[in-house]
Amino acid sequence: KTLEKKQLIKSFLLKGILVYVLWQIAFIGFIKPDGSIDSFLTTSELQVATWGLKNMGVAAHNLNNIIYIDGSPAVRLEHSCNGLELIVLYIGFLLCFPGNIKSKVVYSIIGGVFLFFANVLREMLLALNYHYFHSTFEFNHKYTYAVLTYILVFLFWKHWLQRYSLVANKEGYNF
Repeated sequence: KTLEKKQLIKSFLLKGILVYVLWQIAFIGFIKPDGSIDSFLTTSELQVATWGLKNMGVAAHNLNNIIYIDGSPAVRLEHSCNGLELIVLYIGFLLCFPGNIKSKVVYSIIGGVFLFFANVLREMLLALNYHYFHSTFEFNHKYTYAVLTYILVFLFWKHWLQRYSLVANKEGYNF
């Protein structure tokens, strides 16, 4: 079992490095320079976040990647904060671990959509935080929402590992 665990870890790490290198080549070489994926994701998140705030009764609108509340700028969404890298990290983990391709595809889609909406909620909360409790904004922006998001990603991974990975039911592989 020890040899099997070592093989599993080695395989995961090698695949992880490969996925990371391929992602960096794709992102730096094509995705970032083109900008269309980042722009689409950022714009979509801003629209949904603004819609959500309006449906909560908040006077909100967005312009030039900034959410305004009551006419004042509340939060700016940069492409680097749109969650694309986190979604890729989440899917990359699933790809690197042995498991059924169908469950990987389903969890990639569900997790990607979930992370999109988690980031929308984050933007809404940050906009409200900035507008109503400005003094706590920096801390919450840097730490609170990042920690909560990574906990959610970890829980999704754990659930997939326990239910759908090829080692989920093997004795000695408790995740």
